Amino acid sequence: LFAELKRDLDTQIKEIEDKLGVITKPLQKVSQLRGKLLTTYNPGFIVTNPLKDVQDAFLNSKYTMRYIKNLRAAKKDSSYADKVGWYAEEFKKLTGQDIETVTDTSGLKGQAKDFYKWYQRGTMWNQFITMYGNNATQLEYSDDVDIDIKKSSKKAKNKGLLNRLGNANNFMEIMFRYPEFKATLEKGKSITEALYNAREVTTNFGRGGTISKAINRNGATFFNTSIQGMDKFFRNFSGEDGAKGFVSAVSKAVIFGMTPALLNHLLMGGGDDEEYEALPDYVKDNYYLFKKGDGEFIRIPKGRMVSVLGSAARRTMEGFEQPDNPYEGFLKNTSDQIGANNPLKENIFAPLIQAH
Repeated sequence: LFAELKRDLDTQIKEIEDKLGVITKPLQKVSQLRGKLLTTYNPGFIVTNPLKDVQDAFLNSKYTMRYIKNLRAAKKDSSYADKVGWYAEEFKKLTGQDIETVTDTSGLKGQAKDFYKWYQRGTMWNQFITMYGNNATQLEYSDDVDIDIKKSSKKAKNKGLLNRLGNANNFMEIMFRYPEFKATLEKGKSITEALYNAREVTTNFGRGGTISKAINRNGATFFNTSIQGMDKFFRNFSGEDGAKGFVSAVSKAVIFGMTPALLNHLLMGGGDDEEYEALPDYVKDNYYLFKKGDGEFIRIPKGRMVSVLGSAARRTMEGFEQPDNPYEGFLKNTSDQIGANNPLKENIFAPLIQAH
């Protein structure tokens, strides 16, 4: 019943958008362009977004230790991907077997064992890219599992600077989702669950309601994204994975969110350094800070969820050091990091309104 109501609502919204096409079509194009300029085609996004995503992935991952281990494997697996055909040929020359039909690997030795391992890892990467979806990654991979990734990357690079930036940003996006896909399969779970976990390990752009997606595409560019970030934060602690999941979420919050923030605070003098204390709270909330000298600090962005957890811990410690309302501004910063955007304020017209 719910699915039927959702389909009806979606149809009705699309019909309204079609009737108001003179307004909605340009609005949607501008909204899409704005989103790409701020993310896909933004060179700074290549650096800052992966740094934030990987920190939040430690909290969101179903298999955090395997995820961390697979971060190193992701780049190698992508490099094996364009050679799977060659590995299969060389394996057959050595063993006389088709690599796809091998079920018992105990007898494999030397190069044959290596070819088999590299083939499996490259195939897993290709499988992920193919099934994760071209629309989700915007990378130019074909539907064939035996993809020549280097050729497709060169094809994108030949289209100009914007496509190079888009290709790089989208590649970084999937680099931090693939380790969760691999970790799930290593735990013996299904392909379907592995893909779902990969989408959930950072913001799940495919998730969202009919209305929120409609608002999102008609001017409030990041509305649905902000809702999904907030939703995932609370789902982590909601007990949807049972008591064990809740305990795991709390443990990871302490290990990856609170403890690093407290250590960084102590490293900066724990309230005794005047230059550190003079920094605005939003800077201390959202960045790991390392002093360069002369009042200058190196800033490393924290993950969105990590910043909220770390801020709560740091402000609590500051409350013991200097009990002068340490939580002032905490709710606002939390809202900025994981709260839902206000579509009336955060939209394609916002820069024009702010300018006046």
